[in-house]
Amino acid sequence: MTPSAASYRVISSHRDQIEVAPPGARILGSNPHCPLSMLAMGDHFLGIQGHPEFTPEYSATLMNSRRGSVIAAEVVDAGLASLSEAPDTGMLALWIAAFLGQGEE
Repeated sequence: MTPSAASYRVISSHRDQIEVAPPGARILGSNPHCPLSMLAMGDHFLGIQGHPEFTPEYSATLMNSRRGSVIAAEVVDAGLASLSEAPDTGMLALWIAAFLGQGEE
């Protein structure tokens, strides 16, 4: 991925996630909460389990709207605290665009 980075921040908000990589998948990103955070299948499929399209403001509004009903209040509080560092939205957009442009001449 260009630009190269040892890590990336992406907003994650999910109850379900892929836990076993399909045969032939390349794991491109992982973390303790989501071991298959980003993976690719050949040059045609890129999967990101986080939400590069979410802004911190949107995520905060979504979490607060689910406080105490879908998401426990303490989980919402931890999620809101995690939004203090900006996600790498611009870099992820570049990565996605570069991946989608592979093979074009």
